[in-house]
Amino acid sequence: MQILYRFSVIPALLCTLSATAQISEGGTPPGLLPENAFVLPPLPDPIPLDAPDAQKLLADDAQHLERSRFAVPLAPVDISPATTGAWSTLPGGDRVWRCALKAPKALGLLLLFDRFSLPDGSRLFAYSSDKQQVLGAYTQASCLPSGQFLIGPVSGEVAVLELYEPASGAAADIHLNRVDFVYDPAGINPAGTPEDFGDALACNINVNCALGQNWQTEKRSVGRILMIFSNGAGWCTGNLIANTAGSAEPYFLTAHHCQIIGNTPNFAQWRFDFDYEAPTCPNPATEPAKKSILGCQRIAFRDETDFMLLKLNPIPAGYNLYFSGWNRTPATNSLVQNSTFIHHPSGDIKKISRDNDPATIFAQTIDWGPGFGISPANTHWRTVTDEGIYQPGSSGCALYDQNKRIVGQLHGGNFDPVNCRVSGAWFGRFDISWDQGASSAARLREWLDPAGTNPLTQ
Repeated sequence: MQILYRFSVIPALLCTLSATAQISEGGTPPGLLPENAFVLPPLPDPIPLDAPDAQKLLADDAQHLERSRFAVPLAPVDISPATTGAWSTLPGGDRVWRCALKAPKALGLLLLFDRFSLPDGSRLFAYSSDKQQVLGAYTQASCLPSGQFLIGPVSGEVAVLELYEPASGAAADIHLNRVDFVYDPAGINPAGTPEDFGDALACNINVNCALGQNWQTEKRSVGRILMIFSNGAGWCTGNLIANTAGSAEPYFLTAHHCQIIGNTPNFAQWRFDFDYEAPTCPNPATEPAKKSILGCQRIAFRDETDFMLLKLNPIPAGYNLYFSGWNRTPATNSLVQNSTFIHHPSGDIKKISRDNDPATIFAQTIDWGPGFGISPANTHWRTVTDEGIYQPGSSGCALYDQNKRIVGQLHGGNFDPVNCRVSGAWFGRFDISWDQGASSAARLREWLDPAGTNPLTQ
């Protein structure tokens, strides 16, 4: 709805609860190997979890369209190999611990750990009761300094955890303290698992179509964010961004409003998925692989231009990612002759959109609705896409100028899903985010230009 001198628009976020496997080594759980069929006893009975009323949750969501969640945390759990489940010994002395969880009518379960330490040789798996979905193996290489971890969602009502420990190895220390319940069928992809692969509207354009032909380098900086909050989780998009020192500091630019769609963000469990895209132009029949990084620190943010700078945990060797450049030249209506953004609408695979006309500085205030505040006049770029669209989940993606440099990040806009049309998209201005905050915690300058060389472009 448009109001005189103020536009009421919708932030481009999607509060969902969905995830896939973290960095893992693959393989088969010992309990699913044919040679162990008569060695291991049957799985122990699943631990029952009290499930919420999905219909009430859906009705509540209908009153809060900005939330768009489809999963919620259940009551806290206290599950570890020392307290629950059952141990079995394999020939040769190796041990296997198995534990099952069940939440009636769940479409999927997301597993969150507040302790996660696996010694050398240990392997942890999670799988569905029908054994069609196996996540892992997670190993010592998967563990993080925070000691926290995230697995899933595992599809269906039942999730099975299976830990393998060699006879000569040390004991693992894992503790599952939270399970989240997927209740909305909007989160079920064509393969039947609670993931957002395939959820974006068909009028989106995959990044490896003709429109993305000249963006094959820059696309490697774009990541999908799974954000964990105390009351759920959500999707946003962002970009690895370069600094003037030429160092590989894993700074990642996204939108400030992404951190306020839920309560108490747990940055240690935020996950960043790179290279999550169709291999060619058509939508693939099966979900593509991704390169994931778990955990980050919040470095700086400011609501006026809706930016947030994160520092990711170390990027694994071999990921072959890219750090996008930027342009902080004081904005004018002739600075950005055409613009492009690459994003993950609805948490789906990577898409690309383009405005062939100049971006304009929006001279009015912007009302983002209850809980999301009002942006001052002249703090945002406005674009109208000619090719492609955006959707909830695209929030935070970078706006590139004609020289493929970042000039802003997506805040939101006016989007018509029925006709698949964007009548306006607003991006917080990078040049204002650069140095107009009151301290280094509210601006980009000190982080992206640590030596104070003060260039206009990078």
